[in-house]
Amino acid sequence: MKLFLVSIASLLLISCAGSQSQAPINMDEVRAAIAATDKKFMEDFNRGDAAAAAAAYTDDAIVMPPNEPPTEGKQAIEKSLAELISKLQLSNLQLSISEVDIQGDTAIVRGAYSSNITVPGMDVPMEDRGKTLTVWKKQADGRWKLHRDIWNSNMPIPGSPQIGEEEK
Repeated sequence: MKLFLVSIASLLLISCAGSQSQAPINMDEVRAAIAATDKKFMEDFNRGDAAAAAAAYTDDAIVMPPNEPPTEGKQAIEKSLAELISKLQLSNLQLSISEVDIQGDTAIVRGAYSSNITVPGMDVPMEDRGKTLTVWKKQADGRWKLHRDIWNSNMPIPGSPQIGEEEK
């Protein structure tokens, strides 16, 4: 009987030690931290500094742009950002946060973007607006960084009918 009680007491101590609760997540603080990183990313991107913009990503981040294969790793992302800035003359990038879902050290953010694109051969910049879905990871130093990044445009492909639009 003594052995049984000691065994039960040991199991209770072990289970209690393993279930220590983490500090509660402050949604407002996480949202503000992510918004601050987004703001710096926009400033760096709009200034044409791909290296500074890429610093917002984890080393093993993956970016999934529309109409292109995924870009994996911070160095490849920096190169891709530099090409976006120069070849498409992307400018005036604006990001907004619509929703944040936090699960431990991971945050999923649904948002929107707008920017201007000047494609070579075009005289006038074209406005682009769309939606984003990003996964953020909290780093050991407490900062939040982009881990997965995907976006796509809300704008119709020039010359194509809108889905749901009746043909005339």
